[in-house]
This record gives sequence, C-alpha cells and structure tokens, in this order.
Amino acid sequence: MSIFVKKKLLHKLAQTLLGKIILRKNRKNITLIRMHLLKAFSLVELLVVSAIIAGITGLMVSNLDSILTNNKQHLASLFVNETIKIPLMAYKIDTGDYPSTAEGLAALLTAPPNKEKNWHGPYIEHVPKDPWDHDYNYAYPGTHNKNKYDIWSNGGGKDKKNIGNW
Repeated sequence: MSIFVKKKLLHKLAQTLLGKIILRKNRKNITLIRMHLLKAFSLVELLVVSAIIAGITGLMVSNLDSILTNNKQHLASLFVNETIKIPLMAYKIDTGDYPSTAEGLAALLTAPPNKEKNWHGPYIEHVPKDPWDHDYNYAYPGTHNKNKYDIWSNGGGKDKKNIGNW
C-alpha cells in the first residue's frame, strides 16, 4: 500500500470521526489528530462513570448515620475501658482509694476536702463528656465491678445501650 493511499485512508477516518478536518500534508498534523482521537472519551463512557460515582456516593450518604454512630460507640467504649484508667489509678496510688460516687470524676481535677494532703493532681485537664455531649456516669464501689469503679455512658444511638467498663 502506498503512502498516498495510507494518507487518504487516514484523511477519510479523521473526517468520519471528527467531521470535516483539513489535513495538511506534513506528518505532525496527522500525528496530532491520532493523539486527539486516542485521548478523547465518548459521552457514553462519561455517563457510565458519572452514574457509578453517583451510586457510590448515594450508598455512603445513606449509611453515614450508622457509620458515625458506630464510631461514637467505639470512642465511648475506648474512654471507659482504657483512657480513664490511668488518671483513676494515679489518684488511687496517691490517696489510697478511688474517688467516691459523691466525689465523682471531679475529684480528678480538684482535691476532695478530706484528701487534700495526699492528692497530687490534677490528674486530667477537664472532665470529659461522652461523644453525645453528655456527662459520663461514675460509681464507686461499682455495681458491676464490686471492688472497682463503674464508669459508663448512656449512649446516644438508636438503641441507647449503656457503654460501660464491665
């Protein structure tokens, strides 16, 4: 096949795909047209990708409430089972016992009246709130943990289950 025939076929192909295009005889313009044909997406391809993205976004938005609720429950569980242990243990080492139910977690910030001598706090910067912006509940001695403290959040999800250290 001669070069002339190849150029003529390429010219026909370009006219068919891109409409009327004037091709010059030098190779650069032909190469640019080839690259342009390879880089373009069809409207159908763009619509399919858009539909897939819209579907995934819709699934994420519809499950967002359950995702956030599970994360909040995990944060509350992490606090009552791990984070508060160290300040309460430090308080117990200094004063000889955990704060009473009446003293509560506020005893970690300011010394209770009868324990000022051995209190070396504050043991925490502030009394934290649970992920639903409620106070954590505290009891010593606990009903679930007889020789230790009970600390729990009332929860805030749909089922509002207590999240405690038991």
